[in-house]
Amino acid sequence: MNAIAPALEVRQNLTTPGQFIPVAVSSSGGSAVSTGGRDSFRSHSEVPAERPSFFTRFIQGVVSIARNIWSVIREFNPFTQAFNLSERMRIRGPVQEVQNRNGLSMEDYQKSIQYIPGQNNERAVFRYFPPPSDSNKDLIILVLGNTQTFDTDCGINTLAERFHQAGHPVLVLRTGDAEQSLRYRFGSSDPSLHTEVVYAHGRNIINAARNREGLFSGMNSEHAHVIGHSFGGGTAIRYTNESGNENGLPISSVTCVDPVRLGHYHLGRAEIGIPQQSGTPLPYLHVYQDNSYFLNGESLGTHNPNVTSVHIPGSTHTTVTENQRVQDMIVDFINRTSVRD
Repeated sequence: MNAIAPALEVRQNLTTPGQFIPVAVSSSGGSAVSTGGRDSFRSHSEVPAERPSFFTRFIQGVVSIARNIWSVIREFNPFTQAFNLSERMRIRGPVQEVQNRNGLSMEDYQKSIQYIPGQNNERAVFRYFPPPSDSNKDLIILVLGNTQTFDTDCGINTLAERFHQAGHPVLVLRTGDAEQSLRYRFGSSDPSLHTEVVYAHGRNIINAARNREGLFSGMNSEHAHVIGHSFGGGTAIRYTNESGNENGLPISSVTCVDPVRLGHYHLGRAEIGIPQQSGTPLPYLHVYQDNSYFLNGESLGTHNPNVTSVHIPGSTHTTVTENQRVQDMIVDFINRTSVRD
């Protein structure tokens, strides 16, 4: 059965430019009304969210308990702490090398990790869709989930094509591979797809794009939007909240679909952080499902006026970004949060 996502309306606060108001969501639709200079959404009727089956909820409960127990073990068990310390020490060198662009010039470094269609790109970290030369549309930054590549048939790559066809410059990033990270933890000598190494590459590339450096020097955008799924959502939250990423094109919005905390050591726990830059909350669309056994988003349960959290019944962690209503919702949110001079 195909999942049917609820309708989402996000309206700009006319009295406070730049602030966006989350509104009621109803799968039966609704109408926008204006009250006191603020647009809002009036739902015709509220429909209870579809709950997963008893078996699904049972498995989810077992997985959740196991995660919590293992989290305590990881925090206090001396053997686990020794492994953590060893991994941090081993990965520090490769991460620092990436932070220094592997000793290359800006453009040579970017070309060394850029995806080129039709070539052997197993280690490629980003793909760039340049805009038409006369376009000044916002930069769209999309971040793939764990193990996904630029050739994977998935919702993030579909969105990349859609935004590119609409005239936006589009940057797509990988998040690495949790399995490769675990292998490195237990003795592998190849850190190239470790999530920390790939995150360091991604941070370099996003900052270069936002500052129009190297391959991005011809871009005319004035603002950027960040969209991520799974580990990509964890990347988006981490990047926007991390100090040192404040310069360049302002980030107008962040969208996360079923975000998962970045890194194998978090055991697939949902990312519940709120994106902000320099202490300022960003307009945030948070989309989640609770129908998968092992990886599920969580309701944020926040009254933050910058946050719109939407539950998608029936989808799974792997299919939620492919849901057409979800994709339309994301495009609509980007259009509504775009800053137009």
